[in-house]
Amino acid sequence: MPFEFPIPVQIAFYRLERAITRPVRWLAFGRVWKRRVVVAKITGSYGKTTTSRMLAAILKASGHTVGLWCSDGVLVDGRQMPGTGRSCYYGARRVFRHKNITAAVLECTVGGQVMQGQYAPRCDTAALLNVSDMHKGQYGLETVADTARVKQSIVQTSTGSLVVNLDEQRSVMLAGTRPASALIGFSMDPQNPAVRQLISRGGRSIILSEDGEQIVLLSASGEVEVLALLASIPETANGTARHVAANAMAAAGLALSLGSDTNSIRNGLERDRFAGHLKPRFSIVDTPSFKLVLDKALGPLALQNGVQATTRVGASGRRVAILSAPWETSDDMFSQMAATVTDDFDCFVCLGAAGDRYATALENAPVPIDLIFREKDLISACKTARELVEDEGLIYVQVAYPDQHEPILAALGIAGD
Repeated sequence: MPFEFPIPVQIAFYRLERAITRPVRWLAFGRVWKRRVVVAKITGSYGKTTTSRMLAAILKASGHTVGLWCSDGVLVDGRQMPGTGRSCYYGARRVFRHKNITAAVLECTVGGQVMQGQYAPRCDTAALLNVSDMHKGQYGLETVADTARVKQSIVQTSTGSLVVNLDEQRSVMLAGTRPASALIGFSMDPQNPAVRQLISRGGRSIILSEDGEQIVLLSASGEVEVLALLASIPETANGTARHVAANAMAAAGLALSLGSDTNSIRNGLERDRFAGHLKPRFSIVDTPSFKLVLDKALGPLALQNGVQATTRVGASGRRVAILSAPWETSDDMFSQMAATVTDDFDCFVCLGAAGDRYATALENAPVPIDLIFREKDLISACKTARELVEDEGLIYVQVAYPDQHEPILAALGIAGD
């Protein structure tokens, strides 16, 4: 692994840099604000990139020229700009350098906030998707409360509405200081009491319909309006990845805050017109012999959602999981992820530098050792999985980055698009 300074040293360096450059940063942003570029921030432990993409598509359908910064890099009006990296101050600055944009969508990571601070001291709307212990032990954050404080500092920069996840108590508590009229809640549960409570206080809520097929807007006046059909949203893989509905609802709430109408929201969600070259975070590939599921689940909750979606993919043969995780993942998270996959797959291929730790967690789950395979690289893991899978079986890849899709398909003997 390449040498890196300890996290406390990095944080101290960036804090010093921020103190020195703060006047220049704020002056530069003041020019952006005078141009009346509407700014949206998205933060949370999971789902930021998908939500950011969907919001950018809606704003483009609304007539905006959109600059997007997310883990996919910088995109302006759907075109990929050179370079990529983590969502942070430098990425946001690159978005604002494009003087033709009328809307900016910024994915705000906890690491980027702690290490480099915020480029935009204000925004027109913000979304808090969820708060989890995914970053526990990283960036000097020791508890979930530490993570929550960082996310709260991001959403507090909103001068307009706050979009909040009503299914998660921590998110609701962080939004508790806002007046109801400045809140748009979203929930996967149409019977969630927090939905009706928010509406009764003058707020708005976006929920799944009772049959789970539609995304619906509820307003204080009692009006009910269908915003999109779940199965028509490309990111949901024809409705299989139902957890993506939460991201679609958050994007719709942000778009409403920025003045988009319901037709633009529907077009943006169902047509996904912002950047056609970007791969969905969850996708299904059908082959004559087996089915392939490509996911990007970096933590326990994301993996749980991905596995639940995979159970809806019909496959009568052996189910093989290719498992991997970032090196900094804690042992506790490995244990949680191992517990998530043990009942839904028959064989497990552990990949990469953290593969041994993943395999140990599986053994402790417990999984028989003869069902666990270790591979150092993605290509070898795919070849092993191909040998293990049977006709009518399924291969699930836990962490498939967009630039890995083609190599995965090639290693499995599947012709590309």
